[in-house]
Amino acid sequence: YSTQFFVKLQENILHNTSSNDYLNVRLNLTSNTAICQLNDILIIYILSTANNFDRRKIIRSTWASPLIGTCFVFILGKSPDSTSSTQSRIDHEKRQYKDIVQIDHVESYGNVVYKEVAALHWSSHFYPSIPYLFKTDDDLIVDSLLISSIGQLMTTNNRNASSYISKYRPTLASAVVSIDRSTLFRGAWAMGYQTTLRGGKFGVSEYVWPHPVLPHYCSGFGWFMSKNVRNKLVTASYTYL
Repeated sequence: YSTQFFVKLQENILHNTSSNDYLNVRLNLTSNTAICQLNDILIIYILSTANNFDRRKIIRSTWASPLIGTCFVFILGKSPDSTSSTQSRIDHEKRQYKDIVQIDHVESYGNVVYKEVAALHWSSHFYPSIPYLFKTDDDLIVDSLLISSIGQLMTTNNRNASSYISKYRPTLASAVVSIDRSTLFRGAWAMGYQTTLRGGKFGVSEYVWPHPVLPHYCSGFGWFMSKNVRNKLVTASYTYL
């Protein structure tokens, strides 16, 4: 999340206003309605950049190839070059693969927050009953078989129904069964005790966070959550307390 995001939230606190104006994601909720199946158990949403056509093509042919019970969706912004040819290619890609949700915000690092929130709102609006979600990015290689198997195990609590994780990651399978479904699953890499940077792409101003060390936070590589956690995040996106 960008410094701009936190500064805006801080301003909202000072002026006692809702952050909804800033987090009002421009997303057409009359489209993108036939990406997942209602009986899917997992949505894997992939934050991608509008011009990353080749990455999406490779991902579709590898770790995002069809899996029973798992839905893959790419979350895109608008191309910064604003050429009609680029958007025409994206529109063609949407029609061909039916796996793209595009928001009406120009691609930039500071606007990533819009894509994050859009994925939550989109899934909540169209597929509120799909029990689990996994977030990742288009510059990563994901073991989607493992992620899907985790979703199956958490849905059924039956190791026979999720043989992949039981066979190849039995220790993880044992841990998954006892996981609290109401929490955000952080994984083994706890992003804590990181020095607060004051400059550069990831810089945070002292106005936003005056402390020398950042609080604990999730690694951005990917996280797994239940729909209940998703719903809490959607609610939190409307008003910052």
